[in-house]
Amino acid sequence: LAAAQEQLEDAHQRLEAAHARVAQLLRQADDAEAVSAKKQRQVEALTRQVEEGEESVRQVTRQMEQRLASLQASFAVVCEQLERNTAVSSSSANSSIFSHTLGGAAAGLAVAGSGR
Repeated sequence: LAAAQEQLEDAHQRLEAAHARVAQLLRQADDAEAVSAKKQRQVEALTRQVEEGEESVRQVTRQMEQRLASLQASFAVVCEQLERNTAVSSSSANSSIFSHTLGGAAAGLAVAGSGR
């Protein structure tokens, strides 16, 4: 009977140790889950920041494209005025060379504006 009592107490101690180990593993799992959830929230926050940054870049790009288009239009008007003024005050040969040079510059701005 004493041996059986001893075996029962030993089994009871092993059971308590097993329960403690299970409780410890459950706490570790909860901790890991909490860390994972925190990392997921961080990833989501960073993703939102990237998306906001991308939208900001798109807005600035649109503004720059509008400014470039405006500058190209202004440059074209100035070129036309210069061509007219040059045609009146210069010989036809000089005017042709000047017109060709300004036309090349205007084409260069158009190519730059189209992103090529």
